[in-house]
Amino acid sequence: MQCSKCQKESVVFQPYSGLYLCRSHFTTDLEAKAKRDIRTHRWLRSGDHIGILVQEDTGSLALVHFLTGLVANRRDVTVTVILPGKGAESCDSECFRLVAEIAGKTGIETIYVPEIRQGADEAGQLAGIAERCGITKYATAECLDDAALETLVSFLTEKTEDLWGNSGKWCTGKIPVMTPFISVPASEVELYAELVTGRQTEKGAKSSCDPFTGEVMEMLEKYTARHPATKYSLMHLGESIREAGNGLPGNAGKVKINAE
Repeated sequence: MQCSKCQKESVVFQPYSGLYLCRSHFTTDLEAKAKRDIRTHRWLRSGDHIGILVQEDTGSLALVHFLTGLVANRRDVTVTVILPGKGAESCDSECFRLVAEIAGKTGIETIYVPEIRQGADEAGQLAGIAERCGITKYATAECLDDAALETLVSFLTEKTEDLWGNSGKWCTGKIPVMTPFISVPASEVELYAELVTGRQTEKGAKSSCDPFTGEVMEMLEKYTARHPATKYSLMHLGESIREAGNGLPGNAGKVKINAE
């Protein structure tokens, strides 16, 4: 099919917008979504030192490429890529090697830290890294699918307080978090990573979810196939709950997932 904006061959169809987009218009569209969310939530400010938390997935490749390009000509913002492991010589991950390559080409610093353990001390580990490296804010590659799934699971398990609590996977204690791809579907983030790296990358290998979450994810995908705007509705619902929750007594000072 031809691109809805020009006569070139399309690389993607967006069910929620009804548009076919060529490589150029798709890249522009995705980056515009990310920049819009950064502006809306004021995620990028002068003096920021952004630590990009890398996982072994295509989302991290996309995030490193996007953010390093975004701040390439800015002298008031510093970016550091954070990779798990002991160093480049011990890295056997193709994804991590690609990330280090992208960072190296743009002169972005890459540091290696022990793998962050999920659990009660996760926030403490991230706060410690931030203190040692002078990081003022973290960036993660969570996308629309993650936000929608998180919201839906919280409702089905009657744990909506987790959406504003400090135990959420996007919260890091006192360190703010930015998620530029929060309005972008996972499939588009993966395509973007492949287009900008010029390589066919393996699909993300994020930590496996529990059986219940897996069933919810499958249900969500089937429903979204019939109602393309579903994930966006869930994402906005989650944001509304966070806004309300952070205004409740006892929640003062807790970090929002989508704002500073």
